[in-house]
Amino acid sequence: AAGALRGRGGDGAGTPVVGASLFVERTDGKTLDYVSMHTTGSTGQRTISGLAPGDFIVSARSEDGAAFDLGPVTVNAGETEEVELLVGPGTMLEVRTIAPDEVAHGTVQLQVLDTEGRDHARRISGIDINRSYRDGVQSDRRTVGPLPPGRYRVIASAPGGFDGKKQVILKADEKTDRVTVRLR
Repeated sequence: AAGALRGRGGDGAGTPVVGASLFVERTDGKTLDYVSMHTTGSTGQRTISGLAPGDFIVSARSEDGAAFDLGPVTVNAGETEEVELLVGPGTMLEVRTIAPDEVAHGTVQLQVLDTEGRDHARRISGIDINRSYRDGVQSDRRTVGPLPPGRYRVIASAPGGFDGKKQVILKADEKTDRVTVRLR
């Protein structure tokens, strides 16, 4: 039998965070949904059911905030596990890639890894999709986040063995940080 996870996003003062996207991945790093359609409602809650029993990492992002990853959270068969996510101010990370001429447009892959090796660039929400439609898509730029404060490793790679890496430290008081990664 499957289990469920009920996530609640709050701002630390007891106010629910409405419209936050919940991200759930197994502790082995497998993401359940690359595009999260699990969004908190008017009470700041969202239940994700149909989960196979096991251990999960849970996080949340809103339009301008982010929660640190929480876990491992154990989901048991036939039960609903409740988690409280503190959604604080987050930083948007704007990544610009510069690639050699022989790298075809649109082939650069981006990773934004936290200190646990979790890739935040592959966590996509409905908010991210709306932002892409609003701002347009550029093959040499990508915005990731908002992300919680901390140290991240930005890795860009392309076919042919081209890659580039940068370290970035995001602070709680920054709305946006920019980094340029040159592929060689």
